Amino acid sequence: MQTGPATARRAPSAAAGPSALPAGPRAAAPAPPAAGPPAAGRFSDGYLGLEPESGFELTTGRRASGLAPEQGLWYFPDEVIAVPKVGTPSLVWIGSPEMIEGAVMSADGKSLTLADGSIVALSLVPKIPTNRSYYDDSTTAFFRNRRLRLRGEFVGEGAARRFIARTIWPEEYRIDLQSLSYSPAAGQDDLTRLIKQDDGGAKAPFFATALWERDPASGRAWAGRPVIGVMLNGAQGDDDEAAAGHFSFFTGRLGPDGGMADWVFSNCCDLAHYSEKGIQPGLVPMDKYLADLNSGQSYYRPTDVLVAVLKDERVARELQEKFKELYEKYYAHEVAYDHTTKSCAGLVMDELRGDGWNIPASGSSNMVVARILSTLVKLGGGKAAGEEVYASMSQEKTRLFPRAAFEAAGADLLRLGGSQGASPGRDLTPLEAELKADLDAVLFVRLPQIPSSRAFGTYPVASTEEYFAREPMDHSKWKTVPSVPRPYPPPH
Repeated sequence: MQTGPATARRAPSAAAGPSALPAGPRAAAPAPPAAGPPAAGRFSDGYLGLEPESGFELTTGRRASGLAPEQGLWYFPDEVIAVPKVGTPSLVWIGSPEMIEGAVMSADGKSLTLADGSIVALSLVPKIPTNRSYYDDSTTAFFRNRRLRLRGEFVGEGAARRFIARTIWPEEYRIDLQSLSYSPAAGQDDLTRLIKQDDGGAKAPFFATALWERDPASGRAWAGRPVIGVMLNGAQGDDDEAAAGHFSFFTGRLGPDGGMADWVFSNCCDLAHYSEKGIQPGLVPMDKYLADLNSGQSYYRPTDVLVAVLKDERVARELQEKFKELYEKYYAHEVAYDHTTKSCAGLVMDELRGDGWNIPASGSSNMVVARILSTLVKLGGGKAAGEEVYASMSQEKTRLFPRAAFEAAGADLLRLGGSQGASPGRDLTPLEAELKADLDAVLFVRLPQIPSSRAFGTYPVASTEEYFAREPMDHSKWKTVPSVPRPYPPPH
């Protein structure tokens, strides 16, 4: 992170995207699109994922040229995206044309004091009407007196300026390598315990710990090292369809001060329906993924992250390329999301296993129990709901349940590292052999829920049995958010 005076890092001005809807509390409309070509500017702390910032062009979906997946641009016409200058076609959804660091919010949430001492007025992007997780007074109370990194846009007000924030990220969300605690873990049971700790950690402080280190005496000289890992977003507090949480994979580099905000996550969700929060599937930096005021996961549930610190970037690059290729097919509808057979967990785990990381499977549910639960759900919610339960319980659990996938991937990293004498117990593929040789540490990070208008979430369930121990058997009693179909090709 920048330690000197805060500076605005300029990117192309973009027309309002999903946020350009009727304003919510203290909201202001974004500025209109720039008439000329996009202005060059900074949008990270040096690296976006594994790649240097200089390797990207910052643009919008309508203006992009060169190495961007053609169909992908249809989904981001007026959104700020980063497109690589060389390599595999891809795009990273940045969302905002400017970034500032080292800012402190006023007690009333109406202004920011920048690191150079100057003060600017603060407004928020409008609330998407269907979004139930928006910023409120509890959010201001959470952010004030913290040093913040914000993405958004400056607009002029006579001689003064106003910053319209879209993403607000606490700079304390970093891995302090010198004070990082050590919590030796042997496998899945230890990961389950961490996930469930403090009821999922939605109201707990930010927390990071080392689960395994190759050389504890090395001094943890990991700054700048490549990292890969998986993220588990928890259960939502008031959406019965979301008790299983969400799962994603990431690549990046550990920042000079342990920063994580520019790690790039592979977010898989349904392209065939509009998201009530404006979420779009694709590659996205961590700060936007978690802390965008509309689409940010942290506004409605806690999050856990498993981080593999590597000596070499070869495994990270290979996996990063595979996910770029996945998104080309995803935007072209050659790969389709399915709630049961191709969920976020299934899409990510299939990609990892297909490239040679054979994370052990957990098997399907007990099919006797599946028939019983299916029958009970049919009685309460109808034939279709019961059949969906049976189909879900027939699936391999690490392809269906984000927590099962997260725990399996984490336990396998610990086995590959040889944590507490563990062994993979299988012949290793070339990629696994490289991962085992390059693995220097396995870290666990927990990020709390950012208080908002939404109920607090908790840890996600890891099986259908656990699901129905928490949620009503009668589907007619479920609290859900109706989805709206999106045509293909989408309007663009």
